[in-house]
Amino acid sequence: MNENNIENLVSEISNLDTARMTLRWALERINNIEKEKNELKKNLDLTENDRKELQARLKNIEETFSAKIKTVEDKENFYSKLEATMQLLSEGKLDVKQLIEKEARIDIVRRELENEYQRKFEELDKSQKNLVDLWNKRLLDVEGQYAQKMLESQKKYDELKNRLNEDFEKRISELEKSYKNRESELNERIRLLENSLSEQSESLEFKRSQLEKEYLDKKAQLEESYNKYKEIISFNFDNKLKALEEERKKEISSLHLSWSKERERLQNSVDEISQKYSLAQEEIKLLQNKISDIKKDFENEIIKKISESEEHFKHQREAFYVEREKLYKENEKLKQALIELENKLVIQKDSLTKEYSQKIEENNEKYLKLEKEIKEQYIKRENELSNKFNLQIEEYRKSIDSLQEIINNQQKEYEAKIVDIIEKKEEEFKNQIAQFEEQKNSFLREKKEFNLLIDKLRTEYENKIKDIAEKSSNEKAQLIAGYEKSLNEKIDAVQAMFKEREREILASAQKNSEFLAQGYISEIENQKNRISELQKVIKDTRDEFELEKINLIEDFKRQLIDREIEYKEEIEKNANRANEEKKELEKSINEKQEYIAKISGEKYELEKAFNERIENLMNENAKEREGMIKGYESKINETRIELGRYYGAEIEKQVVRIKELEGKIEAMELDREEQTKRLKEGYEEELKLIEAKRKEEIEVYKQEIEDITLEFSEKAKLYEERYINTIKEKDKLINEVITKYEVEKQELAKEYEKRIAISHRELEDQKNRLENELINLKENREREIKDLISEYENKLNSKEKFIWNLRSELENRMEEMKNRYESEISYIKANSQKEVEKLKNDYLNTFEKEKAKYESLIAEMNNSHQLESDGLRKEYENAISIYKAKMQESLKKEKDNFTKEISYLEELNANLSKEYLNLDEKFNQITKENNSLKLRINEIEADYSNKITKQKMEFEADLNSKVVEQVGIQTRNLLEKIEYYENEISRLISNLNFKDKEYMELKEQLEFINRDWENKFKTFEKQLI
Repeated sequence: MNENNIENLVSEISNLDTARMTLRWALERINNIEKEKNELKKNLDLTENDRKELQARLKNIEETFSAKIKTVEDKENFYSKLEATMQLLSEGKLDVKQLIEKEARIDIVRRELENEYQRKFEELDKSQKNLVDLWNKRLLDVEGQYAQKMLESQKKYDELKNRLNEDFEKRISELEKSYKNRESELNERIRLLENSLSEQSESLEFKRSQLEKEYLDKKAQLEESYNKYKEIISFNFDNKLKALEEERKKEISSLHLSWSKERERLQNSVDEISQKYSLAQEEIKLLQNKISDIKKDFENEIIKKISESEEHFKHQREAFYVEREKLYKENEKLKQALIELENKLVIQKDSLTKEYSQKIEENNEKYLKLEKEIKEQYIKRENELSNKFNLQIEEYRKSIDSLQEIINNQQKEYEAKIVDIIEKKEEEFKNQIAQFEEQKNSFLREKKEFNLLIDKLRTEYENKIKDIAEKSSNEKAQLIAGYEKSLNEKIDAVQAMFKEREREILASAQKNSEFLAQGYISEIENQKNRISELQKVIKDTRDEFELEKINLIEDFKRQLIDREIEYKEEIEKNANRANEEKKELEKSINEKQEYIAKISGEKYELEKAFNERIENLMNENAKEREGMIKGYESKINETRIELGRYYGAEIEKQVVRIKELEGKIEAMELDREEQTKRLKEGYEEELKLIEAKRKEEIEVYKQEIEDITLEFSEKAKLYEERYINTIKEKDKLINEVITKYEVEKQELAKEYEKRIAISHRELEDQKNRLENELINLKENREREIKDLISEYENKLNSKEKFIWNLRSELENRMEEMKNRYESEISYIKANSQKEVEKLKNDYLNTFEKEKAKYESLIAEMNNSHQLESDGLRKEYENAISIYKAKMQESLKKEKDNFTKEISYLEELNANLSKEYLNLDEKFNQITKENNSLKLRINEIEADYSNKITKQKMEFEADLNSKVVEQVGIQTRNLLEKIEYYENEISRLISNLNFKDKEYMELKEQLEFINRDWENKFKTFEKQLI
């Protein structure tokens, strides 16, 4: 379990590094493309700004050109009028009175217009000042509210920022804790593995020492039997080693060639990409230069056209000056003609008046026709010029659009090429991983097959050895006795030969083993370097993938923040607009309330003053009446007293007179009362009339107020509809943004899935490639093992053949001996029996000696064969064990890498799923915030509608008062206008009178001049007579 966990962790680290490297590379490419895009956008913005400036300059030039043409036309009209007047004066058709009257009327109308314009300008200045004051007040209020809202939004932003920072720090701390815990676990596992490896190495060293001892012991036993066959074995072994070395060199050279070809192909692809990029940059530079040339050509053409128009204007001005000089000359000629034709004026006056009227009409018609033609020509020319400019501008726009499309297409092609290259690389990487996995699987299969073959070979080898041992043991007992003596003599010489050959074979075997060890070590190092290179590539791709992932997450967060800011800004803008409109309504309502309060106060003060005046008049009348009565009573009493003193007799008369006076006083009092009643009735009638007028005005104002309230209600409804529509539009925008966000989120998830699938494919390709390499190595190793087995089998077969040859030779010699002795016996039988017995004895002795000799040779051969077979078996087992250990180590390493890669991919999937869940959580939070904002907007709308209803009621109450005030102001303005127009009329009448006087004076002067001319003409006729 510990080993598997370590392998998983190592594979995760390598995969992360490769993903980071791929992400970094992709991000660098994306950033470069974005930079190029921004530069192109800047260039387009600059061209558009230049185009706008040129259009503005064109407009200014056209305006100046039109103004100059108008001035020239005015001058031409003026000079044509001068010519006409001069002709009329010279011909005597012009009526001076009519001219004077026309001039007087024109002066009056001009002054009236000037006064009206001045008055209107003053009114406009006043209204503008009032508007500026109002806007300044509103701006101050809005700025105050804006500052408050900014503080509130800043506080909310700071709170959100602190929360997010706290969450981020918590997550980082948790990740660091988990990373530290995993790191500690890994260190503990590594320590355990190191301890286990040290223990295993100690046990292996102990076993190795024991095996070395056994080897040395058995080596001494094998020295005698091994020297005979060492040369043959060494020769075959050297040939096989040379063949293996040549195959190994060929494989290494083929690998080098394939690697060099791949490197050249990659380098060529990189060079092609760099060349394409440089060509694209050169094309962009060429396009920029073309755009700058187009701008320069456009500016030069405009400057040329301006210069041409200025030159044309100069020529026209010069022609005008020439024509003016001609007119001056003609005027001088006309003056001379006038002097010559002064005598004929009186005679031709009547005829010329008729002709003059006809010519005036004709000239007026011609003048109107010429004016129309000139205007039409000017309009046509102006349209032609504008069309030309518009066509040129459209052509330039089209050229710019085409260039922009070319740039965009090239950029898209370049991006598509980059994407294709990336996809090809990713597919190659995936194919390599798939090859690696296939090689791994095939290697495992072949390993199993190899183990089965080794087991089969072992069983077969052991069975063969058993058979040989059984056969040799049966024959050994028969041949030992006959060959012991002959073998003992030859053993010493054979031992010496074996020792020398053993030394030579050991030296050559050591050399060959060192060479093979170096080859294996070099192969292992090459494989390690290849694995390290692959790990570096995986780390680079992992780093690039992580960077791309981080950048994508950051871009997504930035987009979320920007959209949140935009939503907040839109909400704040809407709230500010609503508040501003609310404040404007409140201000208007407050102003109307103030106006109504003023009007009601003025009304109350007027009524109070009127009642006070009536009471004062009544009090004064009562006081006067009481004073009169008291005066009269005092006077009556005084008269009575005086009359009683001085006029006793005439008291009755005086009493009667007093009664009459009292009657008169009563009549006077009645008259006073009637007058007071009349005054009261008059005041009451006036008050009634005033009240009726007020009522009528109030009814009119009420109607106007009702109309205004209806308008206001309609406007309020429209405003509410607009507000509802704006809210709906914003809801639509919010929904669109949410849908866009969801689409973008899905696209990002798809991209992540695609990239994960691509990374999986790359890893699988790499895995397959490595597995194929392992399969090739395994095949080569198996070939080597098979060759070794075949060599050992050949050796065994050669030894068996040698034994069979010896046996056949022994049997042949035995048969030869039998035949020879039989022939000798048959030959000797004829001689004597004694010789037969001697020959038998000799034969038996020689037969036993030869038998012992051959049996000793067979025993030696069997011993040497057994020793040699045991040694070869041990060497074979050692070589197989070493090869197995090496292959197990390489397989472990590859398995570790593979498990690490798989674990890294699993972790990557887990991290991506976590990030996807985090994004979902954030999106849910945003949706919740959006819903809360919607609820808040609905609450604000409800409050706003309630406030609007209240403000409507207040506004209607304010309107009733303000409308009255406005009507009064309008009536005052109308009265002022009437007075102003009456004054203007009187002024115009006085001006007309003055002009009439001037006209009469001029008329008298003309009569005097005519009389003078008639007198001169008469004197001239008399002289002629």
